Amino acid sequence: MLLLILSKDLKLRFIAPDATASFQPRHAHLDQPIEGAEGLMAVDPGLSLDCRSVLRGGQASVRQVSPFGGEGYMRRIMLRAACEEQAEELVISYEPTDSAQRLELTEVRKKLVDALDSVQEPFAYYDKYDCLAHYNQAYARLHHSSEGEIIAGMRFEEILRRDLRNGLIGIPVEEHEQWLRDRIAQREHQNFEKEMRFSDGRWFRVTERSSAGGSCVHLLVDITDLKIAQVGLQQVISGAQAATWTVNLETGESDVNDRWIEMLGLDRQAVSSLGFKGWRALVHPEDVAAAETGFLQCTDGTAAAFEVEYRLRHRLGHWVWVMGRGGVSDHHADGRPYKISGVLLDISGQKRLEAELAMQSAAIAATEEGITITDEAGTILFTNPAHAAMFGHDDPVSLIGQPWYSLYSPQVAAELAAKAFPALREQGYWAGQAEALQANGTTFEQELSLTEIPGGKIICINRDVTSRNAIERERVQIRDRIKLAQRQEIINLLAAGLTHDLANLIGIISYISDPALEDVGIRLPRSLENIHATARQAISLLEPLQSLGTGKRETEETDLAELLNEAAGILKLGATHNHKITADVPDEPIIATVDPLKPMQVLLNLGLNGRDALGDGKHEIALSLSLGEPVPQTAALEVGEIPDKPYALFRISDTGTGITPEVRARLWEPHFTTKGNMGTGLGLPVIAEIVRETGGAIALETTSGVGSVFYVAWPLAYPDVQ
Repeated sequence: MLLLILSKDLKLRFIAPDATASFQPRHAHLDQPIEGAEGLMAVDPGLSLDCRSVLRGGQASVRQVSPFGGEGYMRRIMLRAACEEQAEELVISYEPTDSAQRLELTEVRKKLVDALDSVQEPFAYYDKYDCLAHYNQAYARLHHSSEGEIIAGMRFEEILRRDLRNGLIGIPVEEHEQWLRDRIAQREHQNFEKEMRFSDGRWFRVTERSSAGGSCVHLLVDITDLKIAQVGLQQVISGAQAATWTVNLETGESDVNDRWIEMLGLDRQAVSSLGFKGWRALVHPEDVAAAETGFLQCTDGTAAAFEVEYRLRHRLGHWVWVMGRGGVSDHHADGRPYKISGVLLDISGQKRLEAELAMQSAAIAATEEGITITDEAGTILFTNPAHAAMFGHDDPVSLIGQPWYSLYSPQVAAELAAKAFPALREQGYWAGQAEALQANGTTFEQELSLTEIPGGKIICINRDVTSRNAIERERVQIRDRIKLAQRQEIINLLAAGLTHDLANLIGIISYISDPALEDVGIRLPRSLENIHATARQAISLLEPLQSLGTGKRETEETDLAELLNEAAGILKLGATHNHKITADVPDEPIIATVDPLKPMQVLLNLGLNGRDALGDGKHEIALSLSLGEPVPQTAALEVGEIPDKPYALFRISDTGTGITPEVRARLWEPHFTTKGNMGTGLGLPVIAEIVRETGGAIALETTSGVGSVFYVAWPLAYPDVQ
């Protein structure tokens, strides 16, 4: 069992120390809004709204919740009254379903026994043979007569005959047998209810309920005070200017009050001779059948009351909408209707309002935005067709009565409750987005706003923004690509300038260390020969970079193997003595129609990133090239698609620390870097764009503590050349 105590502002104050429920809040959630307990909200997302309902004066809330794959729980919310310096608090318990059911069953049984013992009205139980089996003292007193007390085993008919003989029921002697036959026949109905007036003036409502086995419960409720109150009610109606009427079925005489006459613009003299036919003539032709049906049913005893809306003609010719309520107001001793009375309420204004509401409802039904109204507990009361269709339902009625969180996954419902409900309590409004769940299990992106209205009800307006968000994401991607292209152009210009200046400086070093100077009489140290050779090698390696920033380069047939060797040579320039750079190329050239700078940029970026990840100690970066070799299945495709035309496969591997899942998830995201101020976060997004433009692909295989391998599938011809 789990026991929690919440303050009135729904902050968690107490968690029972012996609680064992898997979804119970942690101690870190104490003094925090209850919606912050993610595990609890995932199991019981309707908790906070139910708490609000109880705080607003609702009864104690009981609801069954079911954790995923676990035992069901019966959740109860009770309001603990304030005492001394202690404020009101909410006590919430979660009890396993089986024990809860046993407890409730015990309570129900006890209440039933107490209720039967406390019944003050005449009550009796007859067995299937219609013999008296059980009765209370009130029933015995009611049927006491000079013939003595009633006793168990007496038949129902025998008790009625005693009552008739002793005058308890005021029926003429000549009508005893017929009345008795009718009363016994009524007893054959499974459910029977009738008002009876006894000879001493008391009124009782007689209720009988028969079971499938033939036994019968007989209950009489004294309604004498109610009958007196009905007379007083008629006086109140007159004082309230309600239109009232009464018809004596024996004499045919009728009576109406002044409000009835005023409502139709008539005069008393004209109404005095109106009669049933005259009233019928005032009813709108389309409403006659409905208006007279209830009255006629009351006269023949098939109905006790009626209610109907219809139109009556005013003396000036226009129609007045009225609500007619009436029923049998008095009976003969044998139960036959004696008088029928009723009221008429002018509902013309209500009808005009209904017409306006109908137009508004039509507008709501026609709007493309989803509109939903829930009660204070979050149960759906109304939803328009657009909302139902948005969630994959053909009929809005199918959503009525469902909890709001049935439209979301448990995780999203918990997150939505944690974000929206605190704001709704404090400000009465919240707006945002959430991933909603359709009837077929698919999801869609939804923009919604919640507004609390008087009474605790919540209006939700939502719209499907899946397409809009997709367009926005695509716009952001295009914007980022444009930024990347612009920044790459700047980088190219800077790289070209720096490379030109660096080549000039290395040229000076090459000149002053040139052994040819000895031919003009200048003697050089022998060590300068090595410096001269290294400078010439650096100049040759920088030559491909000097064309950066000159605009679009032309494609040419290039040996990818030679290009890979050049990239390996550049990587060696900055490598420490502990880092080994190797290149493995096939014996035969692999010729591709490319802009040589593009694959060089990809190889250098991946190689330099790998070199930065090596750290201290002995490590290796290996570059290799093959023709048409497939990408291993252990590598995941990260960028582009594997070409369906001939391609070369570059392999760039390192023995570094590997790439974590968190970093891998953002690897190609612009401006994301793990190098701090030393990185721009543009290198990988740029080469991703290069590979996509060439129609190639990049795959990645990485293992923590072992290293990473990038596979670059490079088409042998550009898409516009193929």
